[in-house]
Amino acid sequence: ENCDDCRLKEVEAIKNVHFTICQKPWTCFGGTNCPYCPLCRKLHARWFDIRRDMERGWGTYDERYTGSFDKEHYHGFCRRSGAGGYSAIPLEKFAAAHKGGGQ
Repeated sequence: ENCDDCRLKEVEAIKNVHFTICQKPWTCFGGTNCPYCPLCRKLHARWFDIRRDMERGWGTYDERYTGSFDKEHYHGFCRRSGAGGYSAIPLEKFAAAHKGGGQ
């Protein structure tokens, strides 16, 4: 009946995202010329904002993230388009820094 088209919403109004159409953020999506690309780019940028904030809290966001691919959206986490360009979350560094800390 009355179903809003989420592709027309502002990112701030979206509460849940399934990245099937947009592709997973860690594939460093490079699309710019499709009907849903503007929204996907905004959603990916928000995902990477959250990742950056999480790593800052962990103390793992540092100079290792030098990726120049679409730095405005990917904050240095992507070196090029595609999954091979992604810098993974350094879980081992987080684990070592918090060993025995009860976190």
